[in-house]
Amino acid sequence: MAAEPQSRRNWKPRSRGRAPPKTSRYAARLSLTVQRLVMENAFVVPLAFQYELVAMNKRVQGYRPNLLGKPKCDDVWLES
Repeated sequence: MAAEPQSRRNWKPRSRGRAPPKTSRYAARLSLTVQRLVMENAFVVPLAFQYELVAMNKRVQGYRPNLLGKPKCDDVWLES
């Protein structure tokens, strides 16, 4: 294995101040993780409801309407 140049072996990052302690970096990362999880799993409470009319062929299976009026087509299929 080739020896590394002197400048690379003793390299240290230049900092204009103190690096934050590990605990504050951990707290920041934990805070971002918690915020992401809350936003991904946030509940939506509709303030008003609107009637929805849905028409489809009898071959369409697995469709379920929801209260928000936004159809989810994850489990929808056509029966042959």
